[in-house]
Amino acid sequence: MPIIGSRASSSARGYGLFGGGAPVVTGGALTSDTTYYYRTFTATGTLTITTGTLVADLLVVSGGGSGGNAQYTTSPFTNLVVGGGGGAGGLTLFSSSSLAPNAYTVTVGAGGSNAQGTSSSIGSYSTTGGGGSYASPNGGSGAGRTQRYFNGSDLSVAAGTGISGQGFAGSDYFSGVYNGGIAGGGGGAGAAATGSSGTGGIGANYSSWTPIGGYLAGGGGGAKGTGGSGGGANGGNGSDGGAGSANTGGGGGGTTVTSGNANGGTGGSGIIVVRYTRAQVGG
Repeated sequence: MPIIGSRASSSARGYGLFGGGAPVVTGGALTSDTTYYYRTFTATGTLTITTGTLVADLLVVSGGGSGGNAQYTTSPFTNLVVGGGGGAGGLTLFSSSSLAPNAYTVTVGAGGSNAQGTSSSIGSYSTTGGGGSYASPNGGSGAGRTQRYFNGSDLSVAAGTGISGQGFAGSDYFSGVYNGGIAGGGGGAGAAATGSSGTGGIGANYSSWTPIGGYLAGGGGGAKGTGGSGGGANGGNGSDGGAGSANTGGGGGGTTVTSGNANGGTGGSGIIVVRYTRAQVGG
């Protein structure tokens, strides 16, 4: 009887058949500091929680959008494209989220190639891919302006919009027409893209997070422009635009040419980080 009574007492404290106890967590690449454990996902995987509910901060970054292509031809008609920067992938920190015991699918979004970036998610928590210049400029952060003239018609595409809480709009700047112009930079997750140049927007600063140690989700630079801190790529000038850095959600760079064609850069893939206190799981 004393043994049975002891087990019942343990269960009432949350360590027996009624659930509870310290949560057990698996999945992702595990790192830590003195306060937190971090589980980092750079590709699709599974976060598994057993025994008890985990309270965690979920950093969800989607793939960045692509930068705009460039073209300048004079025969049989004059056609011109000057590409803007790709928007950064949407970034949101879902603070103090309660995760009940379960296996959670973790999807890390790819960077866009001539397209918007792909969304990232963990369970029901998600963000939206960055806008792809010209093709799909709206997104988590918006792409920069792409200037486009075909057969005498102005078919330019204005800068894309961002999603509140995930990123900002791209720059609608453009300068120059037939001399290799400068196009707008893509929006970043940390600050709005500069409205007077081709510079990509600055990303969000996560230097205090051990596995990150810097910025995430910077906007891509427009043609001839500079990418934003956080993996945003530089724009091209007579060559292809740069690619957003992998696992940052950075936007791809746009580009410009004075003859022929060049490609905008692809966006950087996203990342998901699950941060929780060491004390929750017994240190």
